[in-house]
Amino acid sequence: MCGVAGLTTNAGRDAAGQMIDAMTRAIAHRGPDGRSFELLEGEGGRTVALGHVRLAIIDLATGDQPFRSACGRYTLVFNGEIYNYLEIRAELEAAGVAFRTRSDTEVLLEAWIRWGAAALDRFRGMFAFAIWDAEARSLFLARDPFGKKPLLYFINGGDLIFASEFASLAAHPAFAADIDEQALARYLIWKYAPGHDTLVKGVSQLPPGHYAVWQGGQLTAERYFSPPLPLPAAERRPLDAAAIRDFRAELEDAVRLRMRSDVPLGAFLSGGLDSSAIVALMAGMSPHPVKTFSIGFKADGFSELWAARQVAERFGTEHHELEIEPDHFLDSLADVTWHRGAPLSEMADVPLYYLSHLAARHVKVVMSGEGSDELLAGYPKHWGDLYLARYQAVAPAALDPLLLDLPRRLLPYSKRRAAILLRAGRERDFVDRQAAWFGLMPHAEAAALAPALFAGYRPFEWAEDPGAGVGPLHRALYFDKTVWLPGTLLERGDRMTMAASIEGRMPFMDRKLAAFVATLGDDAFLNGRSGKTILRRAMQADLPPDILSRPKSGFRVPVAEWLRGRLRDYAEDMLLSPQSRFGGFADRTRLKAMLDEHVSGRRNREKELWSILSLEVFLRELENRSGRTPRALAA
Repeated sequence: MCGVAGLTTNAGRDAAGQMIDAMTRAIAHRGPDGRSFELLEGEGGRTVALGHVRLAIIDLATGDQPFRSACGRYTLVFNGEIYNYLEIRAELEAAGVAFRTRSDTEVLLEAWIRWGAAALDRFRGMFAFAIWDAEARSLFLARDPFGKKPLLYFINGGDLIFASEFASLAAHPAFAADIDEQALARYLIWKYAPGHDTLVKGVSQLPPGHYAVWQGGQLTAERYFSPPLPLPAAERRPLDAAAIRDFRAELEDAVRLRMRSDVPLGAFLSGGLDSSAIVALMAGMSPHPVKTFSIGFKADGFSELWAARQVAERFGTEHHELEIEPDHFLDSLADVTWHRGAPLSEMADVPLYYLSHLAARHVKVVMSGEGSDELLAGYPKHWGDLYLARYQAVAPAALDPLLLDLPRRLLPYSKRRAAILLRAGRERDFVDRQAAWFGLMPHAEAAALAPALFAGYRPFEWAEDPGAGVGPLHRALYFDKTVWLPGTLLERGDRMTMAASIEGRMPFMDRKLAAFVATLGDDAFLNGRSGKTILRRAMQADLPPDILSRPKSGFRVPVAEWLRGRLRDYAEDMLLSPQSRFGGFADRTRLKAMLDEHVSGRRNREKELWSILSLEVFLRELENRSGRTPRALAA
């Protein structure tokens, strides 16, 4: 895993060299093992600059980039890993291709030279890359199927500027740190900016599963991959012993491929089902004890290190732990936010940042269980949305108050959230319901908080919607794979591991495994209120019952308590002072009332306050580190 940057310019070779040098320096943390760039002759007298920073994982001696083909026509910069590169290499060698290195970088380039964009369908891995074709005077860019590796860009006149991170783009002199107010309004509803735009106007992401060609000053993008939809119900496999055996074989294969490395590797271990399953499979394949890494909090009821220890002891891992406190958040919030290039609305970025630095003392590659919930229906929303759909199909709205009087244990969320969801189910479309499940606040509340942002508001449109015909469960899973994952968890995983100069690998995000899962019936996903049924069954012989039956928890962070204590003064100063950047958009009276409600204990506003606080930090860091005042904030 590495970092890439590139640009076209008519400012001359010297200026191009200075720009690409600054852009690669800004992402040096992604590649501490090497930094280099090349200046190439572009179209119409322009210069094309391709830069790369390297974290050496495969072929440590000869895998440096930018990498030029033997014929000299093509030059590649590549961030990521092609896990099945040995199999593709053998196929190319059988066709007469002679290789000069042992790297997956050369395999990627030779595969693209031979098969063009069709080569993308052969890759099992995570990647974002760019190839300059000196004869065609064109730049080919591509991003992996699920969006594990980032590729951000903006267009300045007739020039393209792209990079792995915001920090690199911000080092380019044409970068303008202007706020996209539509994206900012969506953030207040969704808790992130859904889709392919960012909070900075003009900066976009190449969507997952897409490639693009830059030629003649134009960028043309094409989709090459969509997450597989389920087979028709009559053709899906039942959840029997054969299906469970085949699922496990596919997962084992995904793990085995991701254990290919010329450097030490380990695993993040929370003690939950997903990470424990990965550690169990790694332990069965590794000749040495697996190195595992866990994080907890010095707060009552928020540390789950005991569960991680239980799994570590069971599989004899070399286990490492870290406990963090509120001061860790304050000390690192600015740096972590700039690494992320977005607000830290999910609260888990900071713990993952510290966990990654812990792992970096021992390994260069870590496995994680990310993606299992989106692949196998692991969130309460998956069964909750299904039950709500069934309920609303037969029950009149008059029964909603009776439903809300059910005991708390029978509802997937608080009564307030359940009421919001019931209303959303009756009054809103599918996309709005997804915002209600995981989002920040309803449209009306967000508009009251920041009315200027919503004057011309355009709701997020989900272009990839497969429609209601696939059923509520699989429609929700498809949304998770195409919107939620690339916009939140995968972005966070990449930025936080790379901030510590280590590579994160996610076996559940394997295209071959995803294709197999699409053949399974609904009983492989949900069993009552329990999700990921086939994973629990497949790991039954490996994991203890209390791990197999643990509910989804994720990184639990005691922010609600901290906002009433150690973080209270910090939050008040950031949000309510005259220097508040978000205060320029917000109704400060409502913002203060929200903070007062939380501090007094009248209402838990943890989620809203943390998301707005992290937004404030992002707006300040954008201004401070880019050296530019966003026009929307200066107005």
